[in-house]
Amino acid sequence: MATERGELAWYKKHFPETWAATSVLDDFVQVFMAYGGPPPMMLIEEPHGSLESTLWMWLPEAHLLDAFPGFEAADGGGLPKAAILLAGNRTRFEADFAVAVRPRRA
Repeated sequence: MATERGELAWYKKHFPETWAATSVLDDFVQVFMAYGGPPPMMLIEEPHGSLESTLWMWLPEAHLLDAFPGFEAADGGGLPKAAILLAGNRTRFEADFAVAVRPRRA
């Protein structure tokens, strides 16, 4: 079962090749905007190397997970200390994460 913060729960999915996660970002932004933004939602990336990462998603309603195949309930206690906010509630992100990792520019 996902650990909840307030009424929201965390879900995660590991991507051995980060580029494969781009469709998740597109889908997340669509759901985020459908809620009238900025809803209490986040999509964050925990980089593990140059081409590998885990995406973490914070959702207000469990049924929204249906739009994201392969994501599993996650223990919020296992959240990374440093992350990249890909989309979502920046205020909550800055409050919850000690270190905001900046994406490297090519």
